[in-house]
Formats: sequence, structure tokens, C-alpha cells
Amino acid sequence: MRRYAVFLFICVFLFFPNEARADGPTVSVSANTLPENAEIAVSGSIPYVNISGRSAETNAFKEKINDKIQGAARSKIDEAIKSRAKAISFYRYDFKPGGGDIINIVIYAEISSGNMARREAASVVFDKKEQKILGINDVVGANGAKLASAYVNSLRKKSPSKYVSSFSGISDGHDFFVTGNELQILFDSYALTKGNSEIEIVKIPLSAFRSFKLQLEGEDMPANNLAPLLPLRDVAENFGFSVEWKGAGQPISVSRGSFETSVTIGVNEYLKGSAVIKLESAPASHNGATYVPITFFEEVLGLSYYVDENGEATVSELVMD
Repeated sequence: MRRYAVFLFICVFLFFPNEARADGPTVSVSANTLPENAEIAVSGSIPYVNISGRSAETNAFKEKINDKIQGAARSKIDEAIKSRAKAISFYRYDFKPGGGDIINIVIYAEISSGNMARREAASVVFDKKEQKILGINDVVGANGAKLASAYVNSLRKKSPSKYVSSFSGISDGHDFFVTGNELQILFDSYALTKGNSEIEIVKIPLSAFRSFKLQLEGEDMPANNLAPLLPLRDVAENFGFSVEWKGAGQPISVSRGSFETSVTIGVNEYLKGSAVIKLESAPASHNGATYVPITFFEEVLGLSYYVDENGEATVSELVMD
């Protein structure tokens, strides 16, 4: 009978140095055993994170990190029990700085059962100086997870027979870690590539994430109750599009490479490929500039957008050289 193995990663690459120094507090790890469980044999250890400093804030953050690590381990134990596994062994953990003040922690676990083998991953990434646990969007910008998901979907589109059809996208809380120049996204075995029993890592250069931010409120921004309006030229040209105004009442062309579309002030018709679509409102003229709904940049130009609770809009694109 074959062993059933599941390997757990808790994201943050930890190799041999067990202490991270830079500007700010020192971070180190030590082994922390897991409690026994009557329903499954549990062995091995997970990391316990120590952060220099005795302030109440530092102590609270340290406990928050360790609670998250413990929670991830408990979740894997619960999953193993549900799958009727016989044992789970947390046989290794790694610790490594991710650049700047970012710290990554990785935990590996093996789940033994019947006649299958499976490996899984989970992650904890944090900024030791800001004392914040990080998601993908914290590292690469507000649209980071959306862009990463679109990139993985582009891989699946190129080779549909290679990848599973059940991929549901990447969220901000998806497991990942950071190196000095890459975002590395973790996938459980069989979660991305068909028949792959190993953990998969999709690597995206941090420099590939491009963003443009602007505040939606102010005298220079027109109001619209249906969708925020953004200045067409300012945003589009930031991403390498050319915007050509041909005169009052004439279509305004937007192009980049072989891509071309156009908009007309006061006309709620937008060319998306060969189809004409309607958005929340027509393009509008304001203080000598053309404004379009924020959805235009995603629906027509293929960019991504996000508006935070403070009214700041972020438009982004992933540029893979």
C-alpha cells in the first residue's frame, strides 16, 4: 500500500539563518511543538517567531503571527482528519527575509494515508518594521491578486490541456512568498497542472506590476453617481497608449501597438474588439479634458482597477517582458 503524503508550506522561505537583521527589529525563529491529537498522529514542529523589543505593540504582533502559524497548522490537521489520514508530520520549516523588511516563513508537512500522495501549501508573510501581516496586494499593489490571477489564466489559455479546469483564481490571501525581485505564488499539488503531485510555484517579477494612482475627489474630478470618471489621456498614456483628439465632435482615438479603439464625448458607445458595448455613462468633457468611466480601462483597454475607502483609484497592468 502506498503512503499518502501531503506536504504543507507556510509561506516564507526559511533556509539556514534563523535570524533576520536589517533596519528595525531582529526576527528569529525557534521550534514549537504541536499538541497531540486523539484523532490523528501528529509529529514534528512548526516555527515560533520571536521579535526583538518589549513594547505591548511588538508583543501583540508577535502573538498575532504565531497565532496565524498555529491556525494554518491546525487547519491542515483538520483537513487531514477529514480525509481520514492516519498521521501528519510537520517535518521542516524555513525562514528567510524577502527583501527590505519583509519576512517569509515556510512550513512543510507530510500527511500519510492510503494510496494517494498530495502536497499542500499555506503562507505567512509579514513586514517586521510596519508590524503587519501581508497579502499579495500589500506587496505589489491594490490590483496585484487580480493581475496575478489573470496571468495564470493566460497560461491556462495557452495550454488548456495542461491545466485543470477547476482553477478559481487568486485572492489577496492566496499563499505566496517574496524574494528580492519576485512574487512567488504557491499552488497545492493537482491545483494547477493536471497530474502534478508536487507543489507548484508561479513566479512573477515585482517590476512587472505597473500602477497609476489618482484621487477621485477634488475640483479637477467630475462627479458621477454610476461610476467614477477618470481622465482618459492621463491614465491611458501612463500605460503606453496614444490618445489623439481630432477636433470637437470627432471620435478620440486610443491606440497601442496593433490595438485601437475610439470614444466620442456624449456617446455611450465603446468599441471592445469588434463589439460595441455600453458602460455606466458616456465620455464627458471637463476642464478641457476627456473623462471616461473607470470601467473603460478594464473592459476596453484590458487594465485592472480598484477604488479604496478613501476614494483613491488605482489602475494597474501586468507587463511581462
